[in-house]
Amino acid sequence: KTLDTIARQIRQDTLAQVSLYDLNGHTLVSTFSAFESNPAPLDPQLIGNVLAKKSSESLIRPVQLGSINYSELVGPFQIRHSLQVSAPPQGDTAGFVGTALAETFLVHPSQVTRVQIFLLTAFALALIVMMGFYLANRITRPLLDVVDASSKVAGGNLDVHVKPSGNDEVTVLAHSFNEMVMGLREGSIYRDLLGRTVSPEVREELRQEFASGAVNLAGQEMVATVLVSDIRGFTTLAETETPTTIMSWLNEFFEEIVPVISSHGGIISKFEGDAILAFFGILPRPLSAQESAYRACKTALAMMETVTALNERRAARYEPQLDVGIGINTGPVTAGALGSTDRLQYTIIGDTVNTTARLESLTRQFGEGNIAVISQHTLFALRELRHEFSIESLGVHNVKGKMEQLLVFQLQAPKMEEVR
Repeated sequence: KTLDTIARQIRQDTLAQVSLYDLNGHTLVSTFSAFESNPAPLDPQLIGNVLAKKSSESLIRPVQLGSINYSELVGPFQIRHSLQVSAPPQGDTAGFVGTALAETFLVHPSQVTRVQIFLLTAFALALIVMMGFYLANRITRPLLDVVDASSKVAGGNLDVHVKPSGNDEVTVLAHSFNEMVMGLREGSIYRDLLGRTVSPEVREELRQEFASGAVNLAGQEMVATVLVSDIRGFTTLAETETPTTIMSWLNEFFEEIVPVISSHGGIISKFEGDAILAFFGILPRPLSAQESAYRACKTALAMMETVTALNERRAARYEPQLDVGIGINTGPVTAGALGSTDRLQYTIIGDTVNTTARLESLTRQFGEGNIAVISQHTLFALRELRHEFSIESLGVHNVKGKMEQLLVFQLQAPKMEEVR
């Protein structure tokens, strides 16, 4: 084998740069020659140490080729004369061999290495960015869905639903949000039902009492004007028609009458068959006895006008006429939530309410058609406002359940000469 072949073989076995030197330290062959210039000749002192085999002396020398620093281990190489493996090595030192390793491999990386490093770095960054987008989309997309749904709920849309996905905290949030919206939807349904079963003022009064945690079942005493209306002869009329027809007639009647009462500030306490119990001067704020009596009287006149117009349409359909009797009375009442804490009804009770109902029943004695009567208490409460109505005395009457006789007056719209 040639020295160059030997050097290359050692290079392959050790992955180090190999140089062969003669006895004077000059380079014979070197694997450095393929990339750099040959290393400097060996120092005479180093040669002497190698030949003397002084173990206490360093056999390593620094080598710098270009911008790369190497550490080269120097030792002798001999030409053996025996070809037997078991024979002891014999021969003279023919020269020196140096194996060099770079002190750092990144001081001057090759072009291939730089490309590899760049590609690996670019791949790692791309992978990090893609993972970031994936995680961000997985986390923020459901959150954005919840935020968008919250905006819709704030706008009054209670039909929104967030689709949960996964099993993380955002999914728990989505489930909680859907449960919250379901509760709001049910609350809206109950509020709508309450608004349809009681007057808005009563609903607000009950809401405030429940919100404050102080539902007053004892009630409050105050002065109000009570109105009771009833369809005259309706019991007899109901005997000749089917329940479905009667229900249809009542709903049509109430559709016309309820807005009239509400538009004058009246609060409908309850319906009892064809009868209505309403009051003035309590909700939404207390009114003076004069103001509540005036509003009740104006309501009675408007009700009779509405019923007259309704009867004209009924006559065109060949349906029987519906006439109302109205009783109005002013006095002290007890108003509040009546019932238990589980089931409440806001209403008014007291002698004034009972007297009003008895007063309305007297209208059957005063002829046919629509009739409205008021008590002397309402007349006194009107004071100077009584001149805005046509009021005629019907005399003193005994009222069922009361020992005291009641002075009754018929309430009508003012005549044209009275208006002048």
